[in-house]
Amino acid sequence: MEHILINTYKHFSLHEKEWSAILEANENTNPFLEYEYVYNWWTSLEVGRKVEIHAVKDNNRVIAFFPFEVKKTGGVHVFFFLTLFENQVMDLIVKKSDASRTIMFLFDSIINERKQIVFQLNELKERGKTFLKLSEYLVARNIKAKDVNKKLKMIYDELPNLETPGDNQSYSYKHDGISLIFSTNTVRSLLYRNFLWVKEVYFSRKS
Repeated sequence: MEHILINTYKHFSLHEKEWSAILEANENTNPFLEYEYVYNWWTSLEVGRKVEIHAVKDNNRVIAFFPFEVKKTGGVHVFFFLTLFENQVMDLIVKKSDASRTIMFLFDSIINERKQIVFQLNELKERGKTFLKLSEYLVARNIKAKDVNKKLKMIYDELPNLETPGDNQSYSYKHDGISLIFSTNTVRSLLYRNFLWVKEVYFSRKS
């Protein structure tokens, strides 16, 4: 397998068919995951936000996309799942049958390349497929992590550039979200991970 970094919307445009084919195979019903929506959002993104979509290529085709936003603080790369709106968080774009092996490969690859990393994977659905697959990875690699429960409510009155179920109809849902936080085993990464653990637990209790 091959690790590909996509960090411009022009590069992203080359993978429209592969992105859409995966969503079709998964019978996606979330319009915010569709290629058109993500592309249009990216082209209008404010300056300063660093988007990185990490793709996995196998047998000359891309089989998975991992959409992240990356910030650097104190020499540590902090990875979040890409947030399109205030709370609308992206998920992994991968066929269910490929999820386990691509997660293993991709996270190993990122960790080997960057070294100083904290993953703060926000708003995962508790007991959802992505949460469970990531948990399997952490157990396999003996990486300590903390998951923090959060309440999440999302309501959007408009879906730009996409068909909506009906005129002036809103798209809304609510679920319990989890922020899964883990890091590489370097001093800086562990210190920042521990800080986030304390911070997330404190604010989850206040909410």
